Amino acid sequence: MKGIFFFFALLTLFCLPGLAQDVTVYDPPIEYVGNFGDVWGTDLIAFNTEPYGKESGVRRPTDTLYIAVPDSVGLGTGGLRILKTSNNGANWVQTITASNFGIIPKTRMLRSGLDSIYCLFRTAGNAIYILRVSFPFVDPLRQIFTGGYRDFDAWSSSTGGLYVFLDTLGTGNIPRLSSTNGGITWSQRGLVTSAGAHPFCYRSGTGDTALLAYYITTTGLTDTTTAGITVARYRESAPGTLASFGFIQPLVPAGLQKDQFSGVLFGTTAWFLYTEGAPGSRNIMFVTSTNNGANWSAASPLANRPAVDEYWFDIQHYTFSPGGVDAIYYYDSTGGPNNTSDRILYTSATITTPGTFTATTQISEHAPQPSTRGYTPFLIEFYNAAGDVGALWVGLDGSNRRLYFDRLGAPVGVNNNQNGIPEIYSLSQNYPNPFNPTTKIDFAIPKNGLVTLKVYDVLGQEVALLVNKDFQAGSYTFDYDASMLPSGVYFYKITSGDFTETKKMMLVK
Repeated sequence: MKGIFFFFALLTLFCLPGLAQDVTVYDPPIEYVGNFGDVWGTDLIAFNTEPYGKESGVRRPTDTLYIAVPDSVGLGTGGLRILKTSNNGANWVQTITASNFGIIPKTRMLRSGLDSIYCLFRTAGNAIYILRVSFPFVDPLRQIFTGGYRDFDAWSSSTGGLYVFLDTLGTGNIPRLSSTNGGITWSQRGLVTSAGAHPFCYRSGTGDTALLAYYITTTGLTDTTTAGITVARYRESAPGTLASFGFIQPLVPAGLQKDQFSGVLFGTTAWFLYTEGAPGSRNIMFVTSTNNGANWSAASPLANRPAVDEYWFDIQHYTFSPGGVDAIYYYDSTGGPNNTSDRILYTSATITTPGTFTATTQISEHAPQPSTRGYTPFLIEFYNAAGDVGALWVGLDGSNRRLYFDRLGAPVGVNNNQNGIPEIYSLSQNYPNPFNPTTKIDFAIPKNGLVTLKVYDVLGQEVALLVNKDFQAGSYTFDYDASMLPSGVYFYKITSGDFTETKKMMLVK
């Protein structure tokens, strides 16, 4: 885009206080070698230093992932960095920097049904800002609410409507507001409650309905984390207009300390998770609903191992058939820090058996550690045909803390066959074939270089990215687990330098 409009858009962006742009590429680290349990793949560095607040992220259908990271290094009094990756975390590019905002305790990234990416964040001065990440030159950073709000949450509908729920300092009021123009103006103000704190909301995976949850504040209750928790549902009846229904008060009764809660809605099935107990003895509990949150099951433990602190969880819905929920959490036992005492664990459940979660799988090769900065592990769903999902957490690299990324569909077994340097490029037929659900794929490259290995369905749609990294010249075997794919015929394709080759394989379950 060239011309006067573009010039003034750029001028407006860079004249805003504290907003600048630069680009930095973080190269993937040397693969970690250590003793750990079952993992997804190799941890990749998304951000080299410890965040100063709660991060968040989303993915676009174009395979681009975005994350918002509060930071202070080189940002004056502190600020925000927006990073993205288009190769599943191998490289992260810094696209937007907002500086001189002080420490940012919380960020919230959203993707609307119109494919706009937004980042909302709260400053230490309790003001709230919004940035349309997908159009920063046209719609720059703007303050949407002045100081006076200690917390917030937001969601966006398929029509592009934005909805914000605010925690008003010192009053117990939780107002809600809406915008139909990307956060430029806000209207449709309504009061959710005058006795609530720390709102949380989650848009349904199948429509413009959202779960809302918050602590119930009462006179004399100084610690809201011991309060009960209300859950309600809101539905968009028209762009910018919400209708509330189904308040359940309390869904979780007052009593034990509950320092985190979160919910997911997919179709008619809902999950609600919360921690229970004081630090040092926290467990994760959950309840489920099969009728859109109108009625809920009795509470069950998701994680309650003895002598282990289990907390800092995140949950997101997935759409891979039949649909369900992915969950990660921090497992913190005595000793360490190492990959045995401190872990990020993954589990999931389906809409057909919502009360049954799978056995946990360890994600982390870099041990997570507690922090007072408010960041917690979080998930980014890919919503693709392979059912992939990415996880981010702050882990230890020696004495340094870095933000790491790993994903469910990452390659976990590329073995160098050590048969010398081959003379030509080659891609062998997978074996066994047909297979269920694992198979081996051999390939050889005579020159050092980038190798990509992808799987496609019969319609030519990419369903899995198996390899996307630099290799030394040699012969390799890739161990592929296709348990996330349905039975059928697939094609796998290798590209390295000018060489490309495709072969067919059959998955039979």
